This record gives sequence, C-alpha cells and structure tokens, in this order.
Amino acid sequence: MEYCAAGDLYSIADARETSGNENALRLWAIQLLLVVQELHDSGWVHGDLCLENLVVTGEGSNVLKAIDFAQSFKVHAPGEPHNEVLVPRSKEWRTGRVKLWPPEMLNPPTGEKSPAKKRDMYMGVGCVLFMLAVSSYPFSEEEVLQPKRPRHEDPETGACWDSISRLWHWWPSASPPPSPELQRFLGRLMAPDPNKRLSATEALAHPWIVRPVA
Repeated sequence: MEYCAAGDLYSIADARETSGNENALRLWAIQLLLVVQELHDSGWVHGDLCLENLVVTGEGSNVLKAIDFAQSFKVHAPGEPHNEVLVPRSKEWRTGRVKLWPPEMLNPPTGEKSPAKKRDMYMGVGCVLFMLAVSSYPFSEEEVLQPKRPRHEDPETGACWDSISRLWHWWPSASPPPSPELQRFLGRLMAPDPNKRLSATEALAHPWIVRPVA
C-alpha cells in the first residue's frame, strides 16, 4: 500500500489551511472532481467519499487519492453513462456518514429511485468542499435526521439556499466574503433534487472552476 505522507483532507480542514481561501479551495476542488469523474466514467460509485477517505500523497506532489471502497458499487459499464441503473431510495441502499446524507436518503417515497452518482456529488464533493471552505459540516446529524422543513431551493436552478446561508454563517470573518460563483457552485452541488445537482463533468466546467476569482 502506498504511503501518503500528507495525510487526509480531514487534517487539512482541521488545520484550517483552506478555510476562507478560495484559491486554495479551488485547487483541491479540481483534483477532487477529476478523481470523481474518473470513478464515475468507469461506472462506479464510491458511496463513502468524505474527508477521511481522501488522502494526499505529499512529498512535494500533493496528489489527491480516494481510499476505502468498502461501500462502492457499480451502476453501469465503463463508458456507458446513459445506461446508469438508478438505485432504490430506501434504507437498504444508504451509504456513507449520516452528517453527509443527501435529502433523498431520508424517508423517500416507496418505490422511488435516483442516480447514485449524484449522491457522491452531494456527499463527496459538495459536503467535502463545504468543510474545507469553513472547517464545519454543513448540517448537524440532528438536522439531517430530523429536518424541521424541506431544504429551500432556488426554483430556477434547484440550488440549495440552506447550504449557501450556512456557508455565510461559518465563513471566516477575517477573509473576503465568499464569491457569488462559489455560492452558486456549492448550492448546485448540494441541490435537494438529485436531478438538479451537477455531475463531475458539469462541475469541472462551472465558472468558479474555469474562471478563477482574483
């Protein structure tokens, strides 16, 4: 097994190396999206992408790698994303950490299905980048398991405005405010409706990624 000297992204978030720093956050976002894009293009879903399961090689390279594929599963053959099999929105198909669960994993209508790749995008990209940005989970376990109301979303884009307001709440006061592009980017990654969430390929083409804020 390869030794990753720089540790995991949890230690980076805990040290606040990226907190309030969009340029540093963007560098990790691009690496993370490339990892997820390669995984999804091969037809696999990780199921438990989180700070602890994303490690950095270190030794001057700082290459990001995903580990712990115990909860992964395949949803289509390599190169056939149009044939993705939707997974049941039921308790038996819940994966990952409770604090990172997307809305569709809680009390879904009987028989409903949704794309598992979009769960990866919510948990492993949206939540991970949120925590790197502000060193805090977007929602507590209680808020995830016993929401007082449905997540508020923008009717045009489906972006999660609850997560955007939380971003403002936890954003370091000593840093410049989060850019509108970053707010929209995280809002789309954490959209309550999985069908309105960005895919890894779409996220890599987002203005916040391709047109960095100075």
